[in-house]
Amino acid sequence: MKKLSTALLAETVVRKRKALKMTQAQLAEATGINRAQLSRLEQEDYLPLIPQLEALGEVLDFELNDVFIDTAHKKLPSPSPLKIAVAGTGYVGLSIAILLAQHNHVTAVDIIPEKVEMINQKKSPIQDDYISLYLTEKKLNLLATTDAEAAYKNADFVVIAAPTNYDSKRN
Repeated sequence: MKKLSTALLAETVVRKRKALKMTQAQLAEATGINRAQLSRLEQEDYLPLIPQLEALGEVLDFELNDVFIDTAHKKLPSPSPLKIAVAGTGYVGLSIAILLAQHNHVTAVDIIPEKVEMINQKKSPIQDDYISLYLTEKKLNLLATTDAEAAYKNADFVVIAAPTNYDSKRN
């Protein structure tokens, strides 16, 4: 399916209008479109009616198909790899960090230096077969640190995996 691209339309209208040395007011007069609507269209804030689109194409000499894009097979670009910081390396935090580190740059942050050292040596600080397996056998982009400020500074996302502080005596 093809859809009107407001970005492509705005770029085309501005480029063609300026090439013809037309002002928005002159284009408004030539097309019968309100100048304020033309201004909004050029800012990608207005969708023209079909007759208005046809008038723009005629006056500015462009094919209407040129401002439509095929969306049926268009795949969104992957945002990976992202820089992600995970605060806390308990079961939840470490699991999330390991899963995300398969496709992203992940920095796991913890206040316990021994846990950080174990993770950097690809050893699990908690007893879990899958975490141990992933640390040793998967290609991970994972670094552990105690330097929270450095980890969070350039992160695209920060995941906070705070302890639940469950007290079995008080339930």
